Amino acid sequence: MGSDARVYVGSAPMGPYEYAGHLNDFGDAHVPAQNSGIVEVTQADGSNAFIWVADMWMSAASGLKGDDLQYWHPLTFVTREVRGLGRIPVPERQGPPWLEAFELNLSHIKASRGGQASCDDDANVHY
Repeated sequence: MGSDARVYVGSAPMGPYEYAGHLNDFGDAHVPAQNSGIVEVTQADGSNAFIWVADMWMSAASGLKGDDLQYWHPLTFVTREVRGLGRIPVPERQGPPWLEAFELNLSHIKASRGGQASCDDDANVHY
């Protein structure tokens, strides 16, 4: 069944926070997954893409947790009126409720020897 993913915003890190929307509201657009985070990706043109990531518990045919699937969905920011904060950008899933695939332009990332991904000491991923 999954969980919802509410969006709360505030003008300071420690709050107070105001409700601003949903990334995974129960209903027709609900994805049966538990929110696990948002990933920021810098694309080749210098723009940043934000990807909502959610874990699809018990989705593996093998029954093993390590084989469970994740769901990734790009976000867009829409301007909304939020009580006490005025009109601010708020994230929401872009496109249809369920995406089979989407594209990111990562052509600026160079392949390492052997084409394998590697990480440096700063935890930057290299391909």
